[in-house]
Amino acid sequence: LANERTYLAWLRTSLSMITVGIAITQLYHLQPEGDQVDHRQTDTGRRLGITFIVFSIVFLYFGNARYFHSQAAMTKGQFPASRGAVILGSTCLFSVLVAMVIIVACQDPSS
Repeated sequence: LANERTYLAWLRTSLSMITVGIAITQLYHLQPEGDQVDHRQTDTGRRLGITFIVFSIVFLYFGNARYFHSQAAMTKGQFPASRGAVILGSTCLFSVLVAMVIIVACQDPSS
């Protein structure tokens, strides 16, 4: 039962990251009425959104790999720890969040 809950946690994280990616992409498309579309800004939003979506696919892959690996190991009476995937996923997500903060902080507020 714990293996299924862990898989569902990876799935929930993946879905959350897809939601964040879509929200960022849509947020950068918003323009006040009458303003010209700033293609640099929409490209930045698209890149950030795609990055989150790609990481969500990677997290979903980690969850699937972890689930089936643990399932096979449990049939042999073992239960492996998943430190590597968690550390890699956390590091990647933290890096994207830091990059996002830097990009938002460096944007020209008048654009």
